Amino acid sequence: MTAYFFRRLLGLIPVLFGISVLVFSFVRAIPGDPARVMLGERATDESVRQIRQDMGLDRPVVEQYLKYMGGIFRGDLGTSIFSQIPVSDDMKRRFPATLELSLAAMLFALLVGVPLGILAAVRRNSSVDNIAMAIALIGVSMPVFWLGMIMKYIFSISSKVFPPSARLDDILSFSFVPITNMYVLDGILRLNPTIVWDAMLHLVMPAVALGTIPMAIIARMTRSSMVEVLSQDYVRTARAKGLVQRSVIWKHALRNAMLPVITVVGLSFGGLLSGAVLTETIFAWSGIGSWIYEGIFQRDYPVIQSGVLLVSFVFVVVNLMVDMSYAIFDPRIQYR
Repeated sequence: MTAYFFRRLLGLIPVLFGISVLVFSFVRAIPGDPARVMLGERATDESVRQIRQDMGLDRPVVEQYLKYMGGIFRGDLGTSIFSQIPVSDDMKRRFPATLELSLAAMLFALLVGVPLGILAAVRRNSSVDNIAMAIALIGVSMPVFWLGMIMKYIFSISSKVFPPSARLDDILSFSFVPITNMYVLDGILRLNPTIVWDAMLHLVMPAVALGTIPMAIIARMTRSSMVEVLSQDYVRTARAKGLVQRSVIWKHALRNAMLPVITVVGLSFGGLLSGAVLTETIFAWSGIGSWIYEGIFQRDYPVIQSGVLLVSFVFVVVNLMVDMSYAIFDPRIQYR
């Protein structure tokens, strides 16, 4: 398994290299001049030309790419054109926020989607099955931005149940010194229940909005896989031996039905990172998604490139971990 793992790691190198080429090319195709955006529309052509020269934007694209890749190998992701802050500093501050949101969204998707799928499979072709699949269909059909705005109106503006945006209340954010920039975890590490509670309140709506589509997909996949497994001979044998229904479902059927669900979870988690662009923008969540969104509008090349590369890297690593986890759920799978 170790040899297989390292072979897969080496296989990630050409994938990430190809992504870097595509991202670098597509970013340069975005209409607009970052130098003019930074200086404003009334800037003179001479000042724009000088800024372009200072930032190296007047060099050939191939030379700019080689310089950028050389910086990556040295651990230098460049400096934001707009804010003049090192990209790596912004990334260290913002990525934990997106990771916290994605983990919370995936937790919601699993806690709701898996039981919903199991319930639909066990009560197949019943009203319970129809209702569960209708919920899944509605969940997968709702755009993230629409759901986020509806939730914000109902639960923040109308009923004041949850805070509308940001990650902490303004008063708490001024006095709170984070450790990991994952505020719920930081509140636990600081032994501060006020921070934990407030961070969780701010996390609920964006996590539910972001996790609804993965929840629906997981529910449908769980149902499909469980229906197939429940019809297998070994499940009928377990029932014939007199095992209770709960034992048959949780000990015999579910574990064998989890392989396709795990695949969906891995793909969905990568999708959460990209879907966070809309969710973070709607809820003013200071993560990688809103950072990339701001970078696109400001034509901030280093920010866009580094943000997309980071999301791509996490996506391929998560899928590698998913592949490696198959052997845990199915001992018949061996990696060589």
